[in-house]
Amino acid sequence: MTREWWAARLPYIQAFVDGKIVERYSDIGNDWIQITDPAFDDKACNYRIRPEPKLRPWKIEEVPVGAVMREKLGTCMSIMLASSTNGIDVWIDLPSDRINNAGALSNYEWRYPHETEWKPCGVEESA
Repeated sequence: MTREWWAARLPYIQAFVDGKIVERYSDIGNDWIQITDPAFDDKACNYRIRPEPKLRPWKIEEVPVGAVMREKLGTCMSIMLASSTNGIDVWIDLPSDRINNAGALSNYEWRYPHETEWKPCGVEESA
């Protein structure tokens, strides 16, 4: 095995060491499968680092009305009251009980985690 052979696999080895998920292409299912004990003895093109899911803003029908949200970097909490087709949302701030109107749903994905597990606001999609 040459230096070039190892260099081609180095990004996958480093990703595995860093705790990222490394996958190997499976001819059986024509799909990528997670490897937990890699030998990195196959062709380098048969390995990949699992792509990170991307977060897209909610669609109107996906907005979790009634969900508790909080600002990502703060402690302000709100309850989502309603959402409309023009992307304007209404929520009530806790504990001030002040009702607010917000802008586009895309503002939520970076600003507000929601619900009890504090998931990001939006839908995760595979890359």
